[in-house]
Amino acid sequence: MNSSFWILIAIAAFTVIGCNPPVALEDRQPAPPPMVPITPKLKSFDLTDQDGKPFNSKVLAGTPWVGSFFFTQCPAVCWRMNQAIAKWQVDHPESKVKFVSITCDPGRDTPEALTLYAKHFKADPKRWTFLTGDMNYIRKIGRDMFSLTVEPETHSSKVMIFDRKGDIRGWFEIVNPDDLTRFEKLIAKVEAEEAPAAESEDRDAAVDSAETPSQEKTEAEK
Repeated sequence: MNSSFWILIAIAAFTVIGCNPPVALEDRQPAPPPMVPITPKLKSFDLTDQDGKPFNSKVLAGTPWVGSFFFTQCPAVCWRMNQAIAKWQVDHPESKVKFVSITCDPGRDTPEALTLYAKHFKADPKRWTFLTGDMNYIRKIGRDMFSLTVEPETHSSKVMIFDRKGDIRGWFEIVNPDDLTRFEKLIAKVEAEEAPAAESEDRDAAVDSAETPSQEKTEAEK
């Protein structure tokens, strides 16, 4: 075999490893959505969005959302995964489901880079947020909220559905047509579920407190 053949093999291997390298065995094996909701160890996280603004995941409370990991320089699975998300949003313009994409290459994926990437996919900023932050903290989010291995430029290609209570309801390889069908069915089911009354009241109270100045502050301003 000539040297050109081996060069092509090396390039192909690098592309796969660099974009979606081997991760823990449980991440590689296809798995159906869990029948019982899984409550993550990590309840919330703080990162920076594509506009350079602080993002606290508590704003997702009471709303179904889909989380995933990616990086903007990934030419293969990240691209196809985010194309699938973009198409889903176009096909479901009335859906309130939020999408949260977290980079695993924060050194290069600055808010400016994320903004350009989001524009390419015509991401609806009201429904799709791209996040960056400290890599060690992103590892923790992957491990303690998603139960996935996340390293620099290394991540699972699964997207994960969280329900209104913040529990994990399923994970899917949405670049796979069969998994995409299951994903769409579960999303519809989770979105149709009502938020628990107690949590709805807590969320409303949090909004009211954020919008209404405290008595002490009001008196101090007099």
